[in-house]
Amino acid sequence: MINKSKFAFHISHQVRWGEMDALGHVNNVTYFSYYENVRIEYFKSLGFNSINIDESLGPVLASISCNFLKPVVYPDTIIIGAGIRKVGNTSIQLDYDIFSEQQQDIVSTGSSVVVMINYQTGIKVRVSDEIREMIRKIEG
Repeated sequence: MINKSKFAFHISHQVRWGEMDALGHVNNVTYFSYYENVRIEYFKSLGFNSINIDESLGPVLASISCNFLKPVVYPDTIIIGAGIRKVGNTSIQLDYDIFSEQQQDIVSTGSSVVVMINYQTGIKVRVSDEIREMIRKIEG
C-alpha cells in the first residue's frame, strides 16, 4: 500500500458500489464510517478491542466533523489516515484525511474527539500514561 496520507497511521479501502448515492458519488454519511474504521484500527493498535469490550476503560466518541473536498466515485481505492492532534487529561483529539488513488488527491479532511470513560460507571477517566506512550510511538 502506498501511503498518500500525511499521517503515520492509515488503512486502505476499496470503495464499494453500495457506498454510492443517487447523485453518483459516495454518500456523505459514509465518510464518517471511513473515519470510524481508521479510528477503530488505530485504537486496536493501542490495545483496545473494538468488538469485545470487556475491559472497564476505553474511548467513546464525543464529537466528529468532516470537510468534503471532492466527490469520490466507484471504482476507487482510498487511503484513510488518522493522527492524534492532542492528548488532553481525559480526551484525545484526532485528525483524518482521505486520499483518492483515482484522483491522486486528498478528498476529505476531518477531526474528532474521543473521551476515555469507565464503561461500568460512565465517568470520564484520565488517559493513561501507557496509552500516551503508545501514541508517542505511533506518532513519532
